[in-house]
Amino acid sequence: AKLAAEAAIPFLKGTISRDRMEKTYVRDWNAAFGMRLRAGRSLQAMFGKPALTRILLDGMRPFPRAVKTLIGLTHGKSF
Repeated sequence: AKLAAEAAIPFLKGTISRDRMEKTYVRDWNAAFGMRLRAGRSLQAMFGKPALTRILLDGMRPFPRAVKTLIGLTHGKSF
């Protein structure tokens, strides 16, 4: 909702066009969520295969920081 409001305010004030508002919203949305979705899709593809899942989990066990980083890629930061 925050991204939509931030894009809509200048439009409602009449300082930008609807087209500019929509482009701004899409740009901001992709910046906020695009990487998370790509990371989530990639992880899901890897962990969707049982043999690869086992290899990845066993291989990452000694690297808890790496696991935390992967989780962070899919969860992002709070606004």
